[in-house]
Amino acid sequence: MSRRLLGKNLALGVLGLAVLVQGWLAADTFVLPFYAHFLGLSGRSMVERSAQLTYGGKFAGYMRFLRDQIPQDALVIQPSFRNEPIFGHQGFMQYFLFPRDVRPCPVEITWVSCLKKYNGPNTYILAVDDFPPAFPPQVHETYLGYGTDRGLFIPVSGQDERP
Repeated sequence: MSRRLLGKNLALGVLGLAVLVQGWLAADTFVLPFYAHFLGLSGRSMVERSAQLTYGGKFAGYMRFLRDQIPQDALVIQPSFRNEPIFGHQGFMQYFLFPRDVRPCPVEITWVSCLKKYNGPNTYILAVDDFPPAFPPQVHETYLGYGTDRGLFIPVSGQDERP
């Protein structure tokens, strides 16, 4: 074999080995964990998969918590989109909490006005970050926490009606 041919074969061999190593590293680091993640989602509902893939496990868990605690015929008060772009997006939250009726509490009106407008025996209030701005009045004495920064205010009459 000529020296030139040996050099080409050696270069091709090294290049082939580099491609194999890169392929193995990519599969081990990215492809296989991503595939395992998707396999873990296979038994979940479409809404749960969407929540998990959109914002991760903490968000998906909070959405599951809300769906478990809030009856399907309830009214849900959410923060304003201006103050809370994820939990304040009405269409987004309506998708994850369907068929519940989701209503924003706009920043243009006061918290008391918002409560007067939407408050009722079947009204639930999302508790995220700085929302609601003050502890809700007696009709929403019960707070159910989810983690350290999220939760739900439920109506006193709703305690016996929850699923």
